[in-house]
Amino acid sequence: MWADNGTKYYTRERLDKLVQMCGSVDGVYLALIGDGAMGPVLSERHGCWSNSGKRRTKGGVYCRIGFLGHEDLAPVYASADVHVSCSHFETLGNTVLEAHASGTTVVVPRAQGFIDTVNHEEDGFLFDGHRLAEGAAFLARLRDDRDLCASMGERGRQKVQIQSPEMVSKHVLEWYRRTCASTKGQTVTTSLVTVAAERLSSLVAVLMGVGICLFILLVVALWFAVEAVQVFGGSVVRYCHNARNVLGNSSFFNKVSNSYKALTNIPVEREATR
Repeated sequence: MWADNGTKYYTRERLDKLVQMCGSVDGVYLALIGDGAMGPVLSERHGCWSNSGKRRTKGGVYCRIGFLGHEDLAPVYASADVHVSCSHFETLGNTVLEAHASGTTVVVPRAQGFIDTVNHEEDGFLFDGHRLAEGAAFLARLRDDRDLCASMGERGRQKVQIQSPEMVSKHVLEWYRRTCASTKGQTVTTSLVTVAAERLSSLVAVLMGVGICLFILLVVALWFAVEAVQVFGGSVVRYCHNARNVLGNSSFFNKVSNSYKALTNIPVEREATR
């Protein structure tokens, strides 16, 4: 089954490799369910009869373009002998879980997603995705050993039943019961101390953050103050120097200066002491 919406999914699912691997094994008939860009190409290979009218012993493909709902897919999984894939990446591998739920064993690459849902040689086979011959060998083994194929499918079904919604809910409730039971012996004081320590830790973290912010603001303010002194201090010095030059060159200043010099040069006559 595939949902090929373009080159991206076609590349990930590697449908061409899947057709090649299954077609290399005698007595294997590949059924493809779904739709996408590869649909028209794969549908041309539909049927187990060759163009010469002879029944194909290998390379047969069933491919009727179209999607099936979940209720329609269940009989397809259950009627298959093996679920096979050549995808090199899966987030979880839901198709494996669905096949196991139907009691069907799987042959899939040893890739992300599949390695978390398949126990090699217990409920399926994992093969190197770059070695199609290895996957083909597993298909041939299951083809020749029907008891092995059925037993692996049954183990997969039993594994999935353990992970049913009812069982998962039961495990979660049991986990809460064990957690509550393990905390009954603790006193309220311990809880209060823990809460107080957490709040104190949060307060210290806040104060440290505020202190760091204030320190940064102080550094910035000092930097602006130094720049202001350098800029405005130089301007004041230049203003005073220019003012002195202007006053020194003015006629009024010269008259006052000359009058002061004349007054300081007047001789003072002292009365003779008798």
